[in-house]
Amino acid sequence: MEPFVTDQLNYSYNWVGLDLFEAVLGKTVGLVGVGQIGRVAAKLLVAFGVDVVYYKRNRFSPEEEQELGVRYLPFDELLAESHCVSLHNRFTPETEKMMGAREFALMPEGSFFVNTARGRLVDEDALMAALHSGHLAGAALDVFWWEPILPDSPLRDTPNLLMTPHTAGTPAGDNVALELGSAGRVIRRRSGAAE
Repeated sequence: MEPFVTDQLNYSYNWVGLDLFEAVLGKTVGLVGVGQIGRVAAKLLVAFGVDVVYYKRNRFSPEEEQELGVRYLPFDELLAESHCVSLHNRFTPETEKMMGAREFALMPEGSFFVNTARGRLVDEDALMAALHSGHLAGAALDVFWWEPILPDSPLRDTPNLLMTPHTAGTPAGDNVALELGSAGRVIRRRSGAAE
């Protein structure tokens, strides 16, 4: 397959020909929740020249911030300053629908949103509205309010939304075990055996 050249001068390629293709160099990415996964994300983003800002309940020490190459912002400021917001925090009653219409409206016009944490952190109706209106340029979800995602979910018809079936957090070697376990459940169910 021939690459689709998007920036011949800098040799940037869009291998699959996506319309939504934007370099991250020099952009600001806001991480909400920075545990183990958020730390890895921060290190990778910093390595690609991204300005990484973060929000979490317990702010890092200045030494930790310097080591990670991140800077703290209050939640609303993070939303307003980020080209992309990525959720990495746990679900609790306090974090349910923490991303709603108000929060998406605070994000810059043309920004992006990613959720690989928990589906119930996001008001999906508000996300769909922000995508349909064009306020958000795109979003990627690996987790959903209902999993597996329902066949008639309006998310399936939402423009500029990339969805994966809760696979982002699975270490590469674990996929085989998950697939074998799923296949075993299908075989048992089809043969009438109890789960």
